[in-house]
Amino acid sequence: MRSPATVVWEADGIACWQTPLAHPFFNGIILCRAARPNDNMTLATAIAPFTRSPSTPFTLWIEADVPRDPWHPYLEALGFVHDSGAPVMALALDALPSRPLLPRGFTIEPVTDLSTLRTWSEIFINAYELPSAWGEDFFALMQGIGLDLPFAHFLGRLDGRPVATSSLFFTGGVAGVNFVATLPHARRRGLGGFMTMQPLYSARQVDHAVLQASEMGYNLYKEMGFAHVGNVDNEYLPAAE
Repeated sequence: MRSPATVVWEADGIACWQTPLAHPFFNGIILCRAARPNDNMTLATAIAPFTRSPSTPFTLWIEADVPRDPWHPYLEALGFVHDSGAPVMALALDALPSRPLLPRGFTIEPVTDLSTLRTWSEIFINAYELPSAWGEDFFALMQGIGLDLPFAHFLGRLDGRPVATSSLFFTGGVAGVNFVATLPHARRRGLGGFMTMQPLYSARQVDHAVLQASEMGYNLYKEMGFAHVGNVDNEYLPAAE
């Protein structure tokens, strides 16, 4: 990641990143190669920065083309638990329906300046009910990532007041839909669906949109035309009791 608020390191085919935000969304490890003998020590070294006191929640991923089974004995020995993860859904952008009319009083704007990015950050933190104390660190993280591609952020306003967020991340010929969130008082009006779809009409430089669906959003995304194409497998360390 290009944000100076993120510490990134790589050693022996294992990539790691850590941010000031104590949430597994924002900290992780990727195993980029096949397992080898004695990789229990390699893994122990990789996770050490996350398990020091105070510990940092993180998620561990195995790249799609890396054999998973040889890693599992090492992961299990260190206490990792497998999570089959959330459904991955995809939509061919040439199949987008006609651009729908937004609900009365609802607008969606691209985030093009730091003032709007700060508002966007505040809405995301509040909508996900994350600790308000994380606000400045999250804004610093997103400010460091920047306002230019491959990221694009969008802010939804209802009657002029900010209520919803979403983002697109462009890579490998796809647009990844991220950070879809709506404040509690503005939910159950379909605004999350509009925050998901509306930005895709400006994403014609790629072929497909992909997203990771929550249980709550799965049926909504199916109605939009997204197809279930797989699941995101990951590993995690259960919180210490």
